[in-house]
Amino acid sequence: MDEQVQDETLDSQNEATEEVEKTEIVEETAETVETEDAEKLKDANKRLFERAKKAEAENKVLKAKQEVKVEVPAQTVDPDELRLIAKGLSDQEIDQAKVIAKGREISLPEALKDPLLIAYREKLEEQRRKEKAKLGASKGSGQADDEILVKPGTTPEEHKQIWEKALGR
Repeated sequence: MDEQVQDETLDSQNEATEEVEKTEIVEETAETVETEDAEKLKDANKRLFERAKKAEAENKVLKAKQEVKVEVPAQTVDPDELRLIAKGLSDQEIDQAKVIAKGREISLPEALKDPLLIAYREKLEEQRRKEKAKLGASKGSGQADDEILVKPGTTPEEHKQIWEKALGR
């Protein structure tokens, strides 16, 4: 019986040892998993922190660029150009005069006397005349075309009034 008790005691000790070993393995595994999870979280946090720092730096650069932009004053209009506008020249003619003045190194008023600009203006005027000619025939004397219609079912009195209006009385 002693042997049986000893065997049972050994068996229970072996079982207890196995359970302790299993528990230790589970605890070690849990610690390993927790450690790995913690390391993964630390790595993720580190990457996020680096991205945030990079984004802040880029934001500062963008703000600096926006602050550097200074309002450019509106282009001043050349007084000679204003005179040309007052004379009734079109934008195309003024642009052409600028090109000629710049190419020949003369002022805008002098460019108006240049044969190239004179020829250009004549060409534009001819095009305008041709456009007007395409419009068609005259539309008449400009007399109002009031259509006064005698409709069926009008009384003799109404008919008389319409007739008098048509005659201009």
